[in-house]
Amino acid sequence: ARTMLSFARIASVCRKRFFSATGSRFGLEEFFPVPDQAGGGQGRSWLARELRQKSNEDLHKLWYVLLKERNMLLTVKHECARQKRSLDNPERMVKVKKSMARILVVLGERERARSQAVKLN
Repeated sequence: ARTMLSFARIASVCRKRFFSATGSRFGLEEFFPVPDQAGGGQGRSWLARELRQKSNEDLHKLWYVLLKERNMLLTVKHECARQKRSLDNPERMVKVKKSMARILVVLGERERARSQAVKLN
């Protein structure tokens, strides 16, 4: 049986590098890092040209994954601040926010293109 991670375990992860991905975790577990993935690498933010090649459905799925990652990072940041510890990887949040902003840019471009096509018809 799975148990929720305790705040003490989060604190131990605050100084370690970790990578989280969507898995079969449910409920509040999704807001906490996965200790098994400590030390894993982290990627870069998505580029707009890469996002333009994705379908709307894929962009929606990616948005949801990024939203969960952002929420998990905010949980860890809050817990580290509560324990007066430093967050090990603050640049992860920047990458997530950039990717989310770029998804909005791509969706805006698609909406403007659709509006232009409707006006021409």
